Amino acid sequence: MTPIVNRQANPSLEIEYSEIYIPDKGNLGTGSFTTRIKSKVLLAGKAVSSMMLLIPHFQLTVTLNPATGKVPVLLGRADGSAPLSRKTFLLPENINHNISHDFIVKFQNWTTISFIMDTVLLEEELAQQKPAFDRLQFFRQLSLFLEKIVPNEWFDNPKNQRHPAYQRWAFCQKVISQKGIIKFPEQKTELPLFGQFLLDAHYLKTITGESIEQLIEPLKAKIANYLTHPTQFDDIMLEISFAAWHLMANHKAELLETDNYPDVKVHIPGLMLPIYAECKNITTDNDNSIKHAITRANKQLKAVSEPHYGIVVLNVAKPITLQQVVSDTPPQRVDEIIHLVKKCLTGKQHRSVGAVVLIWDDYMQFGDIPPRLLLAYRRRCIRIDHSPELECREMPQNAELFDGATSEFTINSPPGI
Repeated sequence: MTPIVNRQANPSLEIEYSEIYIPDKGNLGTGSFTTRIKSKVLLAGKAVSSMMLLIPHFQLTVTLNPATGKVPVLLGRADGSAPLSRKTFLLPENINHNISHDFIVKFQNWTTISFIMDTVLLEEELAQQKPAFDRLQFFRQLSLFLEKIVPNEWFDNPKNQRHPAYQRWAFCQKVISQKGIIKFPEQKTELPLFGQFLLDAHYLKTITGESIEQLIEPLKAKIANYLTHPTQFDDIMLEISFAAWHLMANHKAELLETDNYPDVKVHIPGLMLPIYAECKNITTDNDNSIKHAITRANKQLKAVSEPHYGIVVLNVAKPITLQQVVSDTPPQRVDEIIHLVKKCLTGKQHRSVGAVVLIWDDYMQFGDIPPRLLLAYRRRCIRIDHSPELECREMPQNAELFDGATSEFTINSPPGI
């Protein structure tokens, strides 16, 4: 037997090293995977992902999420074929954050058999038994949200069927009529749209009742106007999703309706000043569009008279398009945009912009039909700070501006296959 041992030093800022050990290279489904995180990493409350990949034979992903206290572990082949093991483990309640920790996955015959922190065997989360009900509620809630932000009987008008709001609502109705089931491969071409719904719903699903009314009341006139401009509807969704995330984080968020002013005002407990955010959707893959968006946002943030922190939320999901990925490495075009944004936030340029939050979407696929297919849609984001500049108010490093999300969905084989 020839073993496989591969250690990656500092694969990310949070991880000291990751190491795969497989006793027999002829049996990739048995072995162990160790991730050592650095001290105090989990205190930030953000998910830390560790991955080992050998295309097309092997893929193992571990995501430590201190915000939920859970660790999803995915094991399978990197070409998307079965077998597949998917389990979720629970983080200990009391973790010593002043030291580094080893997290060890042990797997056998393509099944995860244990997950250990240092020497402590961690508990596995019991599976939920009502996925169909949860999916129905998921889409009913998103459908209800869409119905609240458009005029009464708007969805009854056939003239609106090409509008993105109508397409989202119609898809919700279709999934609801199918009792939360996605038909595969008949609806394969609709999966990118489906993924966008899942990610939007991640931010909107807890905004119900009075919270919805409070959030959208200032926007009603603006929404009515945007319904005549289908390409601008995504701008509204970006503003609402950004504000909803802050409400979910127990921050105060309000949507502003003042000409030539930023879109959202946020109060974060512990920060002395409010944050004003201008949300921009980039619709064309053009460097000048990005520069213009930042310049325009800088003028709007500069118009705010009270002392504040200024940020730009820049969504490049359309020019990047929803792509299947096998790792956390950003697409080359995202790297190019990051470099461009950094140049725009250097020296005396755009000094009212303390930071840019860059957003894009992608997805990972595990397994296949038959027997089952797991899709993990991900909203990715990265924060880019303005370089130190005397007249630019620096954004505090501990300020939580936005976070990405992962929404998973399993498609099973039809009965009898």
